[in-house]
Amino acid sequence: WNAIPAEGTSVVRGQLGRMLFSAEEVEKKVTALSGGESARLIFARLIAEQPNILVLDEPTNHLDIEAIDALAEALKKFEGTLLFVSHDRFFVSEVADRILEVRKDGIDDFSGTFKEFLEKDGADHLDAESIASAKKKEEREPKSQKTAITPRVSQAKQSIDENLSYEERKRRANRAKLLPRKRDQILAEIESLETEKAKIHAQYADPAFFVSTPEAEQNVVRNRESEIEASLLEKMNAWEEIELELSELNP
Repeated sequence: WNAIPAEGTSVVRGQLGRMLFSAEEVEKKVTALSGGESARLIFARLIAEQPNILVLDEPTNHLDIEAIDALAEALKKFEGTLLFVSHDRFFVSEVADRILEVRKDGIDDFSGTFKEFLEKDGADHLDAESIASAKKKEEREPKSQKTAITPRVSQAKQSIDENLSYEERKRRANRAKLLPRKRDQILAEIESLETEKAKIHAQYADPAFFVSTPEAEQNVVRNRESEIEASLLEKMNAWEEIELELSELNP
């Protein structure tokens, strides 16, 4: 509300609702928000302030699928200029209407969606298999024959599939089904850890905690916070590995 003080309660709640804060959630203290909720709150405030331009670096990091979808919908309604970097295929496809491809020989400024960019015979930088295949092909070519490589994604994917055995294709299909469930489980665990961490920080914010709580109990809380931080780092890395593998299995 501090960002738009002239607006009424309904407008403020509406902005929060677009970022999936509803009912009693709008009354939560900022210090009690999880990492994902904090990110959503920042986006809500940015959109409410209505700047002329937004510059976002990997805005979907640490957001769940529902939050990414809500963010994409909100940004599509943003009337200013949006410049962002992202490895999220869905987000790029939904939001971008202009693609800047940074190449060794310069920048390719393409006016159009990501799908149109690929149809133009552009290189799919969100497809790990396509990138690896192109790199291997470039390394095999004599230096005198090297040119800029922009393979069609469908052709690269077809070439890779043809070289896979039945067992490998089956294994990849099973992994593609299993990984989303595993990813959702890890995200739920991350959310739980962040909630517990927020509660610890709320304890720290209470002056009475350090006055009335015995030092031994304070140390227990600090040790638990360290355990949470280590576990969060481990699960964040696991999440990123799953997302990378999914992008390789589903180009």
